[in-house]
Amino acid sequence: MPTPPSNTKGLYEAIGVRIKDVRRSRGLTQAALASSLFLSRTSLANIERGRQRILVHTLIEIANALGVAIAALIPTDAVKSSEKRPEHQALTDMTETDREFVTSVLTPSGGEYEDSKKTDP
Repeated sequence: MPTPPSNTKGLYEAIGVRIKDVRRSRGLTQAALASSLFLSRTSLANIERGRQRILVHTLIEIANALGVAIAALIPTDAVKSSEKRPEHQALTDMTETDREFVTSVLTPSGGEYEDSKKTDP
């Protein structure tokens, strides 16, 4: 399995803190919330501490159980981080022809990688 980016741990910790804050504000124990989600209390504790990766469908179930939108559990800086990167903005502002050229220069096979991706099942 590939190593996740170093900022991934911080993301899961931030999501966990938000889950814990909302859970506490609702007056729920870890055991009560975990039971409603068919998770063990230990699993929920690990999610809240950022030690356990959380699957999207589990995050949705947690948000529903807590009565909040999923967006309330995701840190806003995680959502907007790619918008802040200058290279992302530069690529967004390019014409399609310029993006194709950049892709062909940056791809070791001269752009063939993109074509082979499209034909793979």
